[in-house]
Amino acid sequence: MSASESSSADTTPTNAQRPPFDSVTICLHRATVLLVLVMFAGAWLHSQTEYGVSRAVLLQFYRSLGAAISVATWFRRAWRPADAKLSSALRDPKVAAEPMAFIERWNLTIPVAVVVLNEVPSIVVPTEATWMAPVDHAAAAAAPKRRDVTSLDPVEQYLWEVYQRLPVKLDSSGDFTWKDPAAAKRRGMSLQAYVIGGMDPDFREQLYHAGHAMDANGIRWSMLCAFRDDYRQALASGFKAHGGNSQHGGSNATGGHGHGRAIDITSAEGEPAAVWRWIDAHGAKFGLSRPMPSADPAHIQPRDTFHDLAHQLREARVRLANETTGATEPAAGKTKVAARTDEAREGRRARR
Repeated sequence: MSASESSSADTTPTNAQRPPFDSVTICLHRATVLLVLVMFAGAWLHSQTEYGVSRAVLLQFYRSLGAAISVATWFRRAWRPADAKLSSALRDPKVAAEPMAFIERWNLTIPVAVVVLNEVPSIVVPTEATWMAPVDHAAAAAAPKRRDVTSLDPVEQYLWEVYQRLPVKLDSSGDFTWKDPAAAKRRGMSLQAYVIGGMDPDFREQLYHAGHAMDANGIRWSMLCAFRDDYRQALASGFKAHGGNSQHGGSNATGGHGHGRAIDITSAEGEPAAVWRWIDAHGAKFGLSRPMPSADPAHIQPRDTFHDLAHQLREARVRLANETTGATEPAAGKTKVAARTDEAREGRRARR
């Protein structure tokens, strides 16, 4: 063959040649050949086997192979035109129509992208975007400043500090420090709002005054747990109430968050028995008791009619704060819970 003929053969348009078989067609061809060979082997075994169960099984196997070969042949003949139409639809007609030399078909040269370093794109900023409106000082002065709500409640702040005195919560069942944060996260609250804010305000007032008395006596106390909703109560182990009946904040016993009436008290330094003995000796002055000293010695809760005592303690605290700071803020009134308790008591007296 001459050089001109070779060049002409190499530049033959690719769409004029028969397209190569795709991988699916090749696999179907090979599968068909394999099935035919197995079919011949089955026919030979059938001829060598005597009449019986084995001969019937081989006959059924031989017929199944024939059906499989028919299906493969039908699928192969249907796939070939479909693949050709799909390939022609995906291929760019302009590129396919151009002649391609044989050597160009195997050109694997990968174009290299040219990266220009330290090139800062130019951004056009409209003039209006750089203009700032003048500050309205009068409106800024008139706008009320947002106060930190947590700093307004010394009772809650003190009890939160006491709770943090013992970072790791341990009892006979092991480390359960993770349980309070998990319950707070489930309710979408901070840990402080959950464990401290979940207690009854009057019960917090009692703990505030009793806690300062313990601090004055050199007893550095803390809490193993404070408010516990039904979910948190289910996580507790050992001796406990069930079915929302916990005084820590069970939905049946107290009403849930904001109404917890129990904590598990302990010592941040030393043996917890010293804290328990102090509660037994002085807790009545603050309306607190340990109702289960043997079964659950750390559990403390308020005594009956604790709302009245908490009201008196709150008035004394606010009065002392006013005298110290020179403020004229009136003494804090009763909480809603205490007010409802008083209304119920007055109703009972009226019925008598």
